[in-house]
Amino acid sequence: MLRQNSPGRLFVLALTLSVLALLVSVSPSEAPAAKRSTGHVSISRMIAPVDVCPTQPATRKKHRARAKRAMACMTNYARRQVGLRKLRPMRRLNHSARMKARDILRCDQFSHNACGRSVLYWFKRVGYVGRVCRYISENIAWGGGPLGNTRNIFTALMHSRGHREAILSRQYTVVGNGVVRGNMRGHRGAGVWAQHFGGGC
Repeated sequence: MLRQNSPGRLFVLALTLSVLALLVSVSPSEAPAAKRSTGHVSISRMIAPVDVCPTQPATRKKHRARAKRAMACMTNYARRQVGLRKLRPMRRLNHSARMKARDILRCDQFSHNACGRSVLYWFKRVGYVGRVCRYISENIAWGGGPLGNTRNIFTALMHSRGHREAILSRQYTVVGNGVVRGNMRGHRGAGVWAQHFGGGC
């Protein structure tokens, strides 16, 4: 389900799959709330300060690697606030996430099936699906200009139940983050993001 935070500018979409059962479900999204609670921890407390995860506001192409590190840092900061173990970065999933973000930008399609490729396509291409791994999940998001930076994208993801559940799931143990920048739906310099989660291996 599509969620739009700011007219025409910031979008997030989540899809969770159980690879073992080949069950696909799109999680519903919710309207943002500054103080929505997850257990006993408010979402606002799960958003890492800039001094903990630097380069959150970075928007330039040359800052892409820094932006990815900031996303990984923010993801694990949120997990720590609710007592979960951190997710380990995986090179294969970093690559699959980046290629998914590239597909979305190249075909100008904000979809888990961008460019006509199944959501499993890049998981398979990098060799992650096919191993004895039971769970995968994909979050995708994009924002025009500053709305596409790490902090704004992560905040939007955390305010949507489906995306937040993937980020805070105990099922996942590894993660890959991908980001590309370019023209998306008429917005120049948009940041297009994908997060690939895996677990149960």
